[in-house]
Amino acid sequence: MFSRSRRARIARPSQTRVVAPGFRPRARPIPGRVRLRAGRLAFGPTALYHSGLISGPSSRPDGGMKAVFSRQGWVLSLLSAAVLATGMATGTWGVADARAEGDVERGEALAYTCMGCHGIPGYRNAFPTFRVPKLGGQHEQALYLALVEYAERRRSHATMYAQAATFSDQDKRDIAAWFASRGEPRTEGRTGSGPRVARGRDKSQVCAACHGETGISPSPEWPSLAGQHEDYLLHSLRQYQTGERQNAVMAGQVQNLDDDDLRDLAAFYAAQRGLFTTRPD
Repeated sequence: MFSRSRRARIARPSQTRVVAPGFRPRARPIPGRVRLRAGRLAFGPTALYHSGLISGPSSRPDGGMKAVFSRQGWVLSLLSAAVLATGMATGTWGVADARAEGDVERGEALAYTCMGCHGIPGYRNAFPTFRVPKLGGQHEQALYLALVEYAERRRSHATMYAQAATFSDQDKRDIAAWFASRGEPRTEGRTGSGPRVARGRDKSQVCAACHGETGISPSPEWPSLAGQHEDYLLHSLRQYQTGERQNAVMAGQVQNLDDDDLRDLAAFYAAQRGLFTTRPD
């Protein structure tokens, strides 16, 4: 019925490569190249770094990082950014369009339960121990997408899963709208300082395109980090490394960082002014 080569492709689908027109297969995948795998775009380790905007980190003896730019890196930058923007805008990564409007009044009623943790300054998660995140000043879309990820278990947290999984899509939008309505980031006042903060500032340059130079994100899909609790930021970064939080961009960002790098980044963003604990009226 089928030729031998056709039967072979059916019997061993994992060995069948789907390539774009004009694509020339290579004997070995080259790190940093964008290639097609199993019918979908797959990024090499360095291509994922910083959403493709920077080809990869290089370690220095002083513990810092420097960006390595190349012509190939810039090509990957444009392609990766386009893929990421398309996936976020169209919901092709299993996330519905985050731009639909939420109902602030309805969200206030739904968020009553949330305030038992997020409305108490310095309130701590029992195990592992870290302070629950500040939500005041956060982007509405970023809050909505976080709830979606908890509900889909792409962020690991038993309590948040139990909460988010019971909410409808509209519930999530309404809750996000209410928290976002509590005010803009509070940037007045002095920022923190210290050796870790200084090192974190240098290392955060590769994060700025998504999260902003001082942690206030210019894009509503990406969370602002300025003023967030240091221990929560460190816990989140470690989860991206272990895969307990599933995000291709962040996985590529943190894969080459050691724990000192993560601590420095967390210290820098926590030392900035921005997010705040939402208090009930």
